[in-house]
Amino acid sequence: MRFSVFALAALLSLTASAFADPVDVTQSRGDGSVPTSSITITFAGLPTNPVTGALVDFTVKGDFNSSSEYIDISMDGLSFGRWLDNNVGNDSIAGPTGDAGNEYDSQIHGSVAVPLASLAPRLADGALAFTFNYSSNVTNLQSGDLLRVRVRYVAGYQQVPEPAFAALFAGAAGIIALRRRRRAA
Repeated sequence: MRFSVFALAALLSLTASAFADPVDVTQSRGDGSVPTSSITITFAGLPTNPVTGALVDFTVKGDFNSSSEYIDISMDGLSFGRWLDNNVGNDSIAGPTGDAGNEYDSQIHGSVAVPLASLAPRLADGALAFTFNYSSNVTNLQSGDLLRVRVRYVAGYQQVPEPAFAALFAGAAGIIALRRRRRAA
């Protein structure tokens, strides 16, 4: 009796196993579409079951050579602060050194870690929307402007037993019950 219950439990656990799926998505805007006063980049169709927080990378190239030329960045209402205004204390984005930008000299990179507790409710609809509000002093538009967002996290899945397995399980349980009756008789 113990062996058959154990065997059925093992079979059931094989069909209800969990697995992880890395998510890594990127979107870019550039050459004439950046900057305007406000830009939203939306990732849709994302897995809604994160098991880790997210790492979000930002890359920009443009008119960011003074403290009055900056971007306010948020993700579905979660503010990351004011980036590239030469003030490291008012944003949660790591990089560049001194929170300083440049004027089309090179791409500027920054990243932020979003905890699972903040990510999960924002992914409930399968989308993440990033809003970039450029300061009014970002005006020197040139060829080669860039805005790129990359989002990475791990989603977890729970396999659901197939109906065929449920029938197999019921049949196995019936055979075990029949054997028990025959032994008892």
